[in-house]
Amino acid sequence: MPELVEALFLEARKPIVVFDASDADLLATRLVTAFWPTIRSEFSVCTYALGPRKIGGRDFDLVFAPKSARSRFSNWSGRKIEAGSPKSARHRWSSTVADAILQSPYPTLASGDALGLLGAGGPGDEAAFRKSLLWNELAEKAPTSSSAVLGMLDIVNSQPGLASSAMRSSRPLLVSAISSAVDSMPSADAWIFLQTLADKVRGRDDLEPLSVEAGRDAEGLAVSDPDAAIEFSRRFQDGSDVFPPDIMQGLADGLGAADGSAIDYRRIPAWVGTFLVAKSSVFAEAVARRIRSGETPASDLLPYLQGGDGTWRDKAAGRLVSEIDSLEFAPLLPSILHRSSGDDLAGRVAEIVRRSGLAFPEFDDALLDAIRDDATMLSVRSVVAHELQGSNADRFLAKTIRLVPNDVDWLFDGPIEGLRSAALLSTVIESQSDRSVIEAQRDPAMRRKMLDTLARDVEVTAPQIARILVLGAVSVEDLLDFAQPTLGFLPKGRLRLQVINTALERALLEARPADKRVALLVTDHFDEVGVRQMIGWSIANGVSTPRLAQNLSILTRLPDGQKRQLASCVDNLSDRLSRRGPSGIDEQVCAAWACLLWDARTVSPMVHLRAATTSMSATIDHTRSPVAEVLAAAFPAVYRELASRNNSDNDGIFGLLFALPRMLVNDWDRAKPARHGLVDAFMNSNWPPSYLLLAAARAGIVDRICLRVLRQRGGKKYLNRAVADLDRLTPNQVTLIRESLDNFANSDMENEWD
Repeated sequence: MPELVEALFLEARKPIVVFDASDADLLATRLVTAFWPTIRSEFSVCTYALGPRKIGGRDFDLVFAPKSARSRFSNWSGRKIEAGSPKSARHRWSSTVADAILQSPYPTLASGDALGLLGAGGPGDEAAFRKSLLWNELAEKAPTSSSAVLGMLDIVNSQPGLASSAMRSSRPLLVSAISSAVDSMPSADAWIFLQTLADKVRGRDDLEPLSVEAGRDAEGLAVSDPDAAIEFSRRFQDGSDVFPPDIMQGLADGLGAADGSAIDYRRIPAWVGTFLVAKSSVFAEAVARRIRSGETPASDLLPYLQGGDGTWRDKAAGRLVSEIDSLEFAPLLPSILHRSSGDDLAGRVAEIVRRSGLAFPEFDDALLDAIRDDATMLSVRSVVAHELQGSNADRFLAKTIRLVPNDVDWLFDGPIEGLRSAALLSTVIESQSDRSVIEAQRDPAMRRKMLDTLARDVEVTAPQIARILVLGAVSVEDLLDFAQPTLGFLPKGRLRLQVINTALERALLEARPADKRVALLVTDHFDEVGVRQMIGWSIANGVSTPRLAQNLSILTRLPDGQKRQLASCVDNLSDRLSRRGPSGIDEQVCAAWACLLWDARTVSPMVHLRAATTSMSATIDHTRSPVAEVLAAAFPAVYRELASRNNSDNDGIFGLLFALPRMLVNDWDRAKPARHGLVDAFMNSNWPPSYLLLAAARAGIVDRICLRVLRQRGGKKYLNRAVADLDRLTPNQVTLIRESLDNFANSDMENEWD
């Protein structure tokens, strides 16, 4: 019987004739009963044949014949079996199959078909039967034999569709067998086994559970022997071996869990290391812990982030981002952020910002270098502005801000407000060169926003406000708005003096006449500038007449101490005013000029005399200009000096004033031409006549002036006009004049000749 089993199932199939079988019908019945459906539907058998028989044009698969019919089968091309001459089994499964057919109460060959090869949908041939037998044999050996496990996978891979059946019937067995094989092998052999296993299940979705199990076993191997795991990883250095992802992920998890071991990450091929970090959070976290503790230099991981597959590299960088919270990670930042863009980059930078709290200035350059577009910059700034406070956040923000419109706008009306925005902008400007500050404020709108932002905390930002004011083409309005508050916090020094000089010079030249801030600037900083400089700016070329009038008015209202300084230089002031000519002065200018000139007489008489001489010389002939008040302030000093007989220099000085032919050196009354010249000038001008009486009263010669007026044609009428015009003068001035007029009226000089 073993020979028949071998001929039917274990060897190449041919038609079979069995001679001299003792019970052919029973044997045929048990065979057909034991067959699986597919082979039963195609199998043909004859239990008694006296010669070769055919059915449907082909030989019967199996015929039984008596010994006497042997000669008729002389040309039989199939197998011939002598039932009466049993032979020893040639195959290891022969006896087993024979027993299943002849000895079993219920003959069947399909009962042990774990793969389903012999079912209705199976191939049904004897090759499938042999595979089923082999599968069962390997399954028995698998718990103790790695080769058996691999053999079972070879069977699965030999025929499409077996994987799902194998997993249904043998998954626990295979999983257990894989683990047993790994546990029983040396580490190096176990890694090779797992690699081979991975090759056999690659691309077979139904075998995925085995791949997962192999990964778990790889993890255990790596935990127990990290050095062997790293050595195994080196097999893929040149890319000649097919890379097993599940096995390598298990290796990564195992190395990550092997915390107590010293691991040299430099031995792992760079592109493999990239994969390990990318695929295993356990590995990435372990590496980060070692970097954080100083056990592993961050530079050891740089190759992982600089080569390999772009997708893996990007995922590896993403995993490490969530671990960066100490200075030791600084060398990795450029590589982690390199090639990132858009939302991904913004997210990574924001994550690093949050985890580190920006406590490490060493991170700043790498973070900023990675940001290459305005949208990302705004996103990162927003995170810092809303989520972080303190000097670290402000240090980083300051490095992100340039003196450009978008950045200044962000500080002006963005999420940073109040004192913080002012301090940030101040820090940014402080780091810029003067040229950069000049360039930044070419746009007046941007300059104003910079100043308004800095003004939120002038105490801190005063030096940078000052730089803007002195370096740029700042409008006079901006100067007046910001100079005075800024000067309140600027220490003495070159910058403070520059602000004062710039503000005062521009204000005294360009400010609106009604702007009261100019007076405050002049008063507060008069002493720092000096009286001569203040006079120079107040009466500079180009100052409009209304502005000049206001400047002089400011000088008249100075505190007493400053007015004394001004009095000592009133000659300089008068000289400058004299040069403007009649078109450059008006009534207000002359009123202030006269006030300053008259107030100087008691402080510095000689300076007052020089100023009076210059003023009178410059104005006496301007009969169509409103200089009467200036003459009223200048004439008394000039007259007294002329009347003094002990001044040997007066003849030369005052000969230049009037150049009157009758003013002779040997004239006993040297002051006479001055009196006459004053009266003539007033009576031939449109000046208010009351100022003639004021000049006379101040000089103490109302009587002589009145006599001279009365001797002129229309003098009586002019004198009456002068008296009627006294209302324009101050009460004190009117009192002085009326006393003098009363004395003249009561004197006997009315008929004298002057």
